[in-house]
Amino acid sequence: MKKILLIDDDRSQLTIIKSIIDKNFHNFVVYTSLNGLEGFELAKRELPDTIFLDIVMPKTDGYAVCKMLKANENTRSIPVVMMTGIEKDIKSRAKG
Repeated sequence: MKKILLIDDDRSQLTIIKSIIDKNFHNFVVYTSLNGLEGFELAKRELPDTIFLDIVMPKTDGYAVCKMLKANENTRSIPVVMMTGIEKDIKSRAKG
């Protein structure tokens, strides 16, 4: 079974995205995390096939979490999809 990890501080966003995946992709297990550090620990433990990562989060933003994921030998090859509804400028896209 494929694993997807969703990391977003907005519980409603996690619920919506998880329900879309559950409805349309039946062979996936979806893990969720409400903060970056917890999400990083979950990624190290579960080794998901893909991570969907919110950029704008308190304490540890998505950029910092992505850096931690890519610096870790066990998680660096996991594809990360950066998500945001706020950071829409070209500089933010390039940074992601």
